[in-house]
Amino acid sequence: MAVKVIGVFDSMDDANRVRERLGTEGIPASDISMGPDEGTTSTTTTTTTSGEHEQGFFGWLKSLFTDDDDEYAHRTSEAVRRGSCVVAVSARDDEQAERVERV
Repeated sequence: MAVKVIGVFDSMDDANRVRERLGTEGIPASDISMGPDEGTTSTTTTTTTSGEHEQGFFGWLKSLFTDDDDEYAHRTSEAVRRGSCVVAVSARDDEQAERVERV
């Protein structure tokens, strides 16, 4: 069962450094996604201009959360609106999720 680990970073540079470190820790690139730069900037971890872009990115962002996570989804969306970047990892199990959280 996949476990989503989501981090919000102040800058794209910070998010890119985390993505690189995740790779060195053995997390497959296919399990890591970022936004808003990829369209799919303090750090927080949780277990636009055109309507089309907003729908695409914010649709991706919404897909990271369940209905029970509305508060986290709202706070994350607001952080992105203020310039933050999101790194999301689909961890393959709880052990990998814990490694991702440590990074």
